Amino acid sequence: MPNEFRPIPSDLLQIAFGIRHIGTYKGLESDNQNTTPVGSYSGLQVVSNDIEAERLSSMGTPVIFSMKFEGGEYNFYDKEGNIQSKRMETLELPVVAMADFRRAKNIQTTAINGGYGKVTEMFSFDNWVVTIRGICLNDDTRKNHKTAIEQKEVLHEWANLADSIRVIGSLFTIKSIYNIIIQEESYPAIAGRNQYFPFEFQCMSDMPIELVL
Repeated sequence: MPNEFRPIPSDLLQIAFGIRHIGTYKGLESDNQNTTPVGSYSGLQVVSNDIEAERLSSMGTPVIFSMKFEGGEYNFYDKEGNIQSKRMETLELPVVAMADFRRAKNIQTTAINGGYGKVTEMFSFDNWVVTIRGICLNDDTRKNHKTAIEQKEVLHEWANLADSIRVIGSLFTIKSIYNIIIQEESYPAIAGRNQYFPFEFQCMSDMPIELVL
């Protein structure tokens, strides 16, 4: 169809969350583009630009640094407010998704009477604050939840859990994050594009400890 809207991930993120795409660096243009550069390039290997890609999305874009919620038994509240458990399947977050991380350092200090500065007595680290933003859209390359509405529904199901969620992905493990708790969920709208569903999760890292009595 000539009027079919083909989404560009960076455009969707900018419309939904105001995140602008900086673009690529084109380099300096030379007066003589055909000049062969001087130097020895023996031993260099040409690699593909998408060598780190895990797969290609339905838009043809490479999927890198994918994020997943690991399946398993999780707790939730039923309609009567009782804790129940159910099994969740592993969920790969939509391909148009990104995560921001920040963590505070807790430092205990004591002021010096009659002197300068403070005495630093204790260091500790707060939980990671993780913001996950993304766009649910139709993607035939997914193993399940191929439509945007299915992705939105299952994301809401994960957010309704009363439990710590195990996460998979190098963006998490490099920071030693293996579990997160979803503290807040929101679903902003894109005007005129009701086939795409933005979502935003405010999370914090968690380190569950099980006590055996």
